[in-house]
Amino acid sequence: MVFKGYLNFLNASSYKLRRSNSESTCMKKWDRSFPEIIAPYHKVVLSIEFGHILSWINPRASARVDYTLVGLDISQNDLVTFTIIAQVVNCKPSLIIHWNSVGQINNLCLLPFDTSTPCSPSRIGWVQGGNVAVGIFQHAEQVSQRDLYSETGVEGEWGSHWMSMYKPVLNGLCLIPNKVGKSYLTLPGSHDSGTYSMQSGWSVPWTKTQDLDLYSQLMCGTRSLDFRTGYNPGKTGEGRFVLVHNVFETRVSLREALELVKQFSEEHPSEIVIIDFHHFVNLKTHTFHVSQEIRDEIATIVKENLYGMLIARSNMGDTLAEIWNGKQRIIAAFNTDTQDERICFGVQQLWAGSSVTLKPQLKEFIGYTLSNQLHMGAFSSVETVLPAILPISSEVIERKFWVPTLTPEVSLWYNPGSNWALKSNIIAVDFIERTNLPQLAITSSLLKGCNLVQVTTKQTDG
Repeated sequence: MVFKGYLNFLNASSYKLRRSNSESTCMKKWDRSFPEIIAPYHKVVLSIEFGHILSWINPRASARVDYTLVGLDISQNDLVTFTIIAQVVNCKPSLIIHWNSVGQINNLCLLPFDTSTPCSPSRIGWVQGGNVAVGIFQHAEQVSQRDLYSETGVEGEWGSHWMSMYKPVLNGLCLIPNKVGKSYLTLPGSHDSGTYSMQSGWSVPWTKTQDLDLYSQLMCGTRSLDFRTGYNPGKTGEGRFVLVHNVFETRVSLREALELVKQFSEEHPSEIVIIDFHHFVNLKTHTFHVSQEIRDEIATIVKENLYGMLIARSNMGDTLAEIWNGKQRIIAAFNTDTQDERICFGVQQLWAGSSVTLKPQLKEFIGYTLSNQLHMGAFSSVETVLPAILPISSEVIERKFWVPTLTPEVSLWYNPGSNWALKSNIIAVDFIERTNLPQLAITSSLLKGCNLVQVTTKQTDG
């Protein structure tokens, strides 16, 4: 029996990887496959094969290769290395990736993620003739944003500029599914983005779905914001237009919300942000019927506040490289009829509805939704949310109520490289900083983008 496998290895960090050691037993292609240097933002495809006869003679055949991260600023003299081990135990092949010096490295992770901690040995299944994908990613641990902040103190770091950080990998991707066969981004999104500051305290347990303000959501990696806009005909000035959750008002005016997005965009000129104006509410009649005149007025406010920053409708299908060649970085997506070139088509929000209150039902809905073809030429957002329910967890003391978030079980649905993660265009969740959604979505985008990076297996150390 011959065991074969292909290791898709993406270095999506700014560090060189230098091969420091390689040992093999009964391996036919191990030594010739692994390059001496894997450059930053490069992908290599490594062919691994155990010999037919020797693997039977030696039932515990194994091989290993060590890589050292070059250019990493560490506080101690220990080298930061990791080891890839291939082995056959009782004629069953497996691949193991192990960090040799864990304590030095908080801002990198390997793919696939380990289900417990990102730095423990990660076991990867290896089947005959199969493929496994491994990547090294800078600033992307599988912990929630909130825990990442408290444990590492990197708040406002990698999440604020991940598009810029990974330009060499992402620049060939599009923002939306398209008919020309180009890959598109998987974007982290926040659901009901403006609900971090609700007007009515009694409604908070059912209406508040975010803790962070809009600027902070963007800083932690969010790139799609869900703006539900309410119109109050009985008020004047900025009070006429506020963000809402259904018919419940927030304290966030439309202009304030746009200013926060504008501030982030000006400070991070390579990051692209989608504002999804999903629906419009008449706060006097408590209906979702607002005249076209009022919708046009809202569009005018958006265009005035984001003047010169809006990506044109005709450029929605461009690659990131093409968008970066221009100066515009924000997409205003309206679910309304308009011929204005500066207002793009709305986001197709795929939501199971308020009747879905359990994870199995949500999983069934998402599976059915993503089994169908996403709309070409338009944004699609998978709303991975469950309705808020009353206190039943340990978070009662902290929040006085409980809202389901992206639990480890749900995170596995979007494990980087999975069919769901790769097919999704926007994945929207509640309380985004309590989840690891930004890491999951960004990593899936990197896996898509790595196929567009020029690959060379022999590098010079230059």
